[in-house]
This record gives sequence, C-alpha cells and structure tokens, in this order.
Amino acid sequence: MKIKVAAVQMPFGTDVPENVKAMEAAIRKLARKRVKLAVFPECCLSGYIVPAKDRDWPAIAAGLSRLRRLAGETRMCLVFGSALPNGRRLPFNSLLAVNERGLLMSVYDKAHLIGGDHQCFSRGRKAPDVVRLAGIKVAMQICFDSRFPELPRLAALSGAQVLVFAFAAFGRDGLWKTPVMEGHLRSRAAENGVFLVAANIGDRNSFVVSRIVNPDGLDLAAANPGRADAIVAEIDPAKAHRKFLPQRRRDLYRLT
Repeated sequence: MKIKVAAVQMPFGTDVPENVKAMEAAIRKLARKRVKLAVFPECCLSGYIVPAKDRDWPAIAAGLSRLRRLAGETRMCLVFGSALPNGRRLPFNSLLAVNERGLLMSVYDKAHLIGGDHQCFSRGRKAPDVVRLAGIKVAMQICFDSRFPELPRLAALSGAQVLVFAFAAFGRDGLWKTPVMEGHLRSRAAENGVFLVAANIGDRNSFVVSRIVNPDGLDLAAANPGRADAIVAEIDPAKAHRKFLPQRRRDLYRLT
C-alpha cells in the first residue's frame, strides 16, 4: 500500500493564531495533493523558546482543537509540535499525532533538551510510542533527539516503519551543522532500514533541511533550504526492510 507523506518547512513565531492559520493553509494545499500524513516542525503551534509564564495556553488549546477538526475534514493524519502543560512544572516540548478522524493518537515529549530548552521545558519521561497513522507504524522524535541513535533503534525494534523528526533548528552560529544533521537523518533511516520524514522551521539560518528519506538513506524529496516549502513523496511502508537489525551482535552488546 503506497501513501503520500509530506514534510512542511514553515516559518512560525509566538503568535499562535497566525501559526494555526499558516498550518491550515498548508494542510488544505496538501489535501488537494491527496497527502495522507503531514509532518510539521517542532513547536510550530505554540512557538518555540517562550517563557512558561508568557505562553498563551487558551490560544494553544483552541489551535489544537482547530487542527484536530482540520485533520477530520481533510482525512489527513497530522504530526505537529507544541508546548504542552505539565502541571506546575515547566511545560513539555511535545509532538502530537492526530489521525484522519481528528483523534489524538499519541503525544511524545522531547527527551533530549539543549540550550534554551532547559529554561522553557521539562524533559520527557518516556520513549516514543509506535503509533499507527494512515495505516503505517510511526515513531516521533524531536530535534536534538536525532543526535542519539538509541531511540530510533528502539522504535525500529518495536516495529516502526517510519521515523518522524520535527525540528526548530536555526541560527547563524549553527550553520556549520548542516551537513552533519543531514548525515544523522540519512543514518537514522539507513541503519534501521526505515523511512524518515523530517520537518524543520523555514528560516534563512536553518541548519536542517526538511527531507523524506528511504530505508537505504537516500532522499525521496528535500526542501529548498532556508525558506518556506512543502515536500511530498510516495512511500510503500512494506519496503521498510529493517534488514540489518537481525545481524546485530547481541552477544557483544545490548541496548539498555
């Protein structure tokens, strides 16, 4: 069964209603292309580095409701990032998976925090679930998580066919990382024998190019660097071969 997947490379800021408006426009365009799973950047709903006291929680809740309705209207599964409340503690930096009926299927809270994350977010407490979206098994991860191969490997061992990564990776001082991050994404796909869909913020100083990668680590589609773009590719999840996993020397090492 082949399906169309998309990565949306979009600018966003701290104005939540404007973020939702931009996401809605992208979703409606992708619906006309018969996309069944669309991936958006880290914190694209809520805004990224924002002090917890300045979060517009009512607008975030309203935006989440709107996006769930849009998923149902367009019959499209959505993965998108937002800050989410965490009681009296700092909020989580989360990815939300919504199915084609508008049901919230899974939430993943970013496990590995970096830089300004520590002032704005709490660390996630568990590994990502493998969730079924558009008939395929998907595992979600966020930005700095891509530096650590353990979570993608755990997801592949749990049956994931597609790894989804959401980024808000930008800044002039990080531009040197561009080829390194491309290598990470290609490797996460190839070493696990799965597809990968990565969506980053659309910013002229972004250092991750949104891309869709096949299980051999080759691009099926890549966005134009540094600006808004949406890429689409057709994938066959049955071709997520995971052929290297049985060849691991588990007598020498183990994933703990």
